[in-house]
Amino acid sequence: MPEIRPGTTPGRPDTYAVGLRAAGVLWRGFDVPDLSRWYTTQVQDNQTGRTISHNPQVAQQVMLVRPIDPGSNPFAEPYRFDLAVRPCNGVSRTELVHYPVNGTPGGAKYFYRWSTLFPLGESEFNSAFPIGPGTQGIWQVFTQWHQASNTGSPPIAFSAKREKSSNAPYIGLELSMPGTPYPIGVWKAPFTYNEWHNFVVSVVYSNSSSQGEVGLWYSTGWAIPPQAVQTWNLKTTASTNPNDKTTGPYLKHGLYRSQKYYGQRHSYVAHCGMVEGDSLAAVLANP
Repeated sequence: MPEIRPGTTPGRPDTYAVGLRAAGVLWRGFDVPDLSRWYTTQVQDNQTGRTISHNPQVAQQVMLVRPIDPGSNPFAEPYRFDLAVRPCNGVSRTELVHYPVNGTPGGAKYFYRWSTLFPLGESEFNSAFPIGPGTQGIWQVFTQWHQASNTGSPPIAFSAKREKSSNAPYIGLELSMPGTPYPIGVWKAPFTYNEWHNFVVSVVYSNSSSQGEVGLWYSTGWAIPPQAVQTWNLKTTASTNPNDKTTGPYLKHGLYRSQKYYGQRHSYVAHCGMVEGDSLAAVLANP
């Protein structure tokens, strides 16, 4: 993977160089003030009968796309996505679904970048993002790549939770490895409120555990500095029908959480700048 270098765009220190243009951008999730770029919505709580609803009117109750000051986020995006997850006597979610633009045949490679903010009394909903104690069965997933089915743990998941030993909050990447019954944590960073956490992920889709690949770049600052790239073998499940792009794995973006601890609570989170591209330079370019 190439090195990520900060640029010198006039008036925007620590952002990326003007030369990084978006020729290889395949899709943008929040370049319009609505959810029309996404394939569907998923809302699951007591008000949906604890089942997943795709009803746009239900989604409008817990999802909001609103303008954002371009100078307040790392990639000068025009909009942010604020969402709420309501109480549920079961697992609950408020998520958006996107299928990769060019499908997911074996060996297909995509790059994604986005930013996530965990509010502390500053969101539209004026409430803090809650993190439960570090005990088994308590989890929140804010971005995931799901296998080509509606069941099972996602192969790739970014979570916000607490350490079991110290109870310290963190955000982490978990992967479902071949031969392991539960997802394995492969990366962690300290959890902070009211700060954009910036992510760039590369994914190679494959039905072979020796060919699937995930790469990660991360920074809590205005730009992602040069970092070593880590990759892990992973069965990411390529599309079983190359003529139908919606039969393969897909991106889910929002918040999905456990019943334990979170059942009767509200959760709030904000996302910004989800982009899918065919190169690192493409997803790091400004809109």
